[in-house]
Amino acid sequence: NYLLEDAVDDRLTNISQQELARRVGPTDATLVLCGHSHQQHAAFASPKCVVLNPGSVGCPRSADNPAMDRVEAGGPFARYAVATRLRDAWSVEMIALSYDWSPVVERARANGRADWADGFVGIP
Repeated sequence: NYLLEDAVDDRLTNISQQELARRVGPTDATLVLCGHSHQQHAAFASPKCVVLNPGSVGCPRSADNPAMDRVEAGGPFARYAVATRLRDAWSVEMIALSYDWSPVVERARANGRADWADGFVGIP
C-alpha cells in the first residue's frame, strides 16, 4: 500500500488532501517521511503536517510496476529531498540528479533482477 498515492490501472495517482489526512490520522508530527512508491512528492496531511516521499536512488518506479514501460518518476535520476525546519513550518527542496546508471543496470542483472534493469532500457 502507498501513503501518498493509489494504484489505478497500473498507474499511481495522488490522493486528495482529505484522504491523506484520513490515512495519517491524528498526529502531533509536523513531518512524516514515507517511501515505497519511489515517487518524489510532498503534501499536507494537515495545516501543520507535511508528508514527504523523497524519491529513490537506483530504482525507478517501474521496477515493481506490472506495466514495465511506465517510469512514472520521469526517469531513473537519483531523487532525494532536503527538509529544513523554518520556525513553525518545513521547507522541502526536491532534488533530481543525473548519474551514470550503467553500474546499477549491471548490478540488477547480476542479482537476477532483469525486471529492475529493464526499467533503465531506452533511457539515454
